[in-house]
Amino acid sequence: DVELGSDASVWPMAVVRGDDLALLIELAQSDRRLGADERATVERIVAERFGLDAATAAQLTAAAKRAFDASLEDWVFAHAVRQGFSAAERADLAALLWEVVYADGRLAPLEEALLHRLAAQLDIGEDECETARAQAFARRALCSNTSLATGAAAFTSASRMPLAISRAKAACSAAT
Repeated sequence: DVELGSDASVWPMAVVRGDDLALLIELAQSDRRLGADERATVERIVAERFGLDAATAAQLTAAAKRAFDASLEDWVFAHAVRQGFSAAERADLAALLWEVVYADGRLAPLEEALLHRLAAQLDIGEDECETARAQAFARRALCSNTSLATGAAAFTSASRMPLAISRAKAACSAAT
């Protein structure tokens, strides 16, 4: 078991149980393997989200992977998150899910479809989901010094590119 620290009581129960992390793992291995980029992104998110060192974040990620691998369906995790998280927390989780999808620099149709299905299960609307997408690639652009236009072209469909770029610029402005 991984010790989450004394302030774990302020986290929603679904976080303490790792339901949100299991959803991150699901997306990270949606192509049937957990690549190094995806694993590193999940571990970074876990470390940042819980204020953990890298080794503990890796342990917690491994525990979430075991929980997901042992499950028959992801709805258990999605249901727990929907019940245990506020709407704002679920929207924040959506941005983290998009960040995992973008970890390898590609947006596979299966990843996008899975994320939209999870968003529906989490009761996250399309606009909130697209805002979360923009936040994720804005963060990626800020972290990798990629231009927003390049990031938008790589990570969203052509029909959504203008909206995604404008939302990413807003997210970048808010981050600075």
